[in-house]
Amino acid sequence: MPLLVPSRLIAQKTCKDGAAPTVVLYRHLPLADFMADIPDDTPLGDISLPGTHESCALYGYPISQCQQPSTPIAQQLLDGVRFLDVRLRVIGDELLMYHGPRPQRSSLPVLLSALHDFLSAHPTETLVMSIKEESPPFHPRFSALVYQAFRTYEDKFWFLEERVPRLGEVRGKGLLMTRFDLNEGDEGWPNGMGLHPYTWPDSRKEGFEWNCAGTTVRTQDWYRVKTFLSIPEKYDVLIDHLLPTLTASANPTFTLSFSSASYFPLSCPTTIAKGFGWPSWGLGIEGMNSRLTRWLLERVVQGEKVRACVPMDFYRQEGWPGELLVLMNFLGEGKENN
Repeated sequence: MPLLVPSRLIAQKTCKDGAAPTVVLYRHLPLADFMADIPDDTPLGDISLPGTHESCALYGYPISQCQQPSTPIAQQLLDGVRFLDVRLRVIGDELLMYHGPRPQRSSLPVLLSALHDFLSAHPTETLVMSIKEESPPFHPRFSALVYQAFRTYEDKFWFLEERVPRLGEVRGKGLLMTRFDLNEGDEGWPNGMGLHPYTWPDSRKEGFEWNCAGTTVRTQDWYRVKTFLSIPEKYDVLIDHLLPTLTASANPTFTLSFSSASYFPLSCPTTIAKGFGWPSWGLGIEGMNSRLTRWLLERVVQGEKVRACVPMDFYRQEGWPGELLVLMNFLGEGKENN
C-alpha cells in the first residue's frame, strides 16, 4: 500500500526472490491541476484518468450509495477525478440526480454550476462527463431537456464534437459522453453529442468496442457481480482489460474500464469496492480498491503506464488508486529509483 507524505509518494514492492525491496520516489503533484504539465498534443486516450462511477450517488446506503457524502463533485475534481458518471431522471420538467429509485438531492443545473466553477478556476484541466437516463420508463423529452441545460454554456465550457480530441483542444472545457439518443422530433444538439456510443451491451464481461470518428473506444462495464465471492473474477476482468493499454500505440484507443460492480444483496457497491473483514489475516475478502492500488503500484515499480479512464466506487477508501493513475502520466519525469 502507498505511504503518502507531504512531498513524496513512496511505493514499495517486496521481491518474491527475497531480494531487497524496490522504493520509488515521486515529487508531489497538485491533483487539482495535474494536466497543466501534459503537452497539448496528447490524445485524450493517452492520458491516465481517474473516474468515479455514479459520481453523484452520495445517499442510499447500502444499495444506491456509491460515493461518500464527504466527496461531492467539487471535492472529486480537486482530488484529480476527471471522469464523471451522472444518472438523471425527469421529474416534472426538472433533471434530477438519481441512482435507481433513490433521489440524490441535486439537479443537473446545480452540477453544471460546480463544473463550470472548477473549469474557470483550473483552465488547464478537462473532464469527461457521461450522462445516462436513470429509467425506464424513458421520458419523451429527455434529450431536449438535457440540451436545454447545456445550450447556454456550450460555446464556453463544452466540447460536443463527436470525436476524441487532443488535450489542447479541451483545456478549460468538459467533454460530454451521451449515453442516450435523440428523442423523436428533437432538433437540438446541432454541433454533435460528444462521445456518443452507438452500443452499450448490458454487463458484458468481455467488454465491447465502438468507433468514434476513427478512434476505437474500448469499454468494460461488467457490473452484475452476483456475490462478493466473485470479486477476484471482477478484478481479473478489469486487469485483463487494462493490460493492452500498457503498450503505447501510434493510433491510441480511448479505454474506459469500470472497477465498480453490484448485485443486491450479496455484492452491494460498498462490499465490492472495500471488501470486508481482515483479508490480510485470511478473515474476509479484499475489495477492488485495494487490489487495484496494489496492481498500479506494481506497474509504477516497473515503469509501466496505464492509458485508460478507470471509474471507481468509494474512490478514497481502501487505497486511492486514482492518485497512482495521475502519477502514471509523469513516469520518467524526475523519478529516482533506489
